[in-house]
Amino acid sequence: MIIAGWLVSSVSVAPETTRDTYGKPAYGTRRSVKCRIQPQARYVTNARGEDARSSWRIYCEDPIGLSERVWLPGTNTSVDEGSYLPLAITISNDRGNSRHLYAVDL
Repeated sequence: MIIAGWLVSSVSVAPETTRDTYGKPAYGTRRSVKCRIQPQARYVTNARGEDARSSWRIYCEDPIGLSERVWLPGTNTSVDEGSYLPLAITISNDRGNSRHLYAVDL
């Protein structure tokens, strides 16, 4: 199966670069990640072991970290309020472990 043809949308992703003296994160340069976006309403276990409600799941071939900000298409990327922090990330590999598909719950 050719995954690239299935990834028809793009999200903006910004990595966390530093934290100020109060612990507030600062984010670096945004990049565009090709993906498939699916709305969903389900509970996932986040990195702290807590149940959290996920509204979106995106599938992509480029890795997205738990501390990165993600903006869905049509949101204002100049403000953090319109972005999501990933709740959980699942990685699937092909048989040869040469290609990865990331499922990111937002």
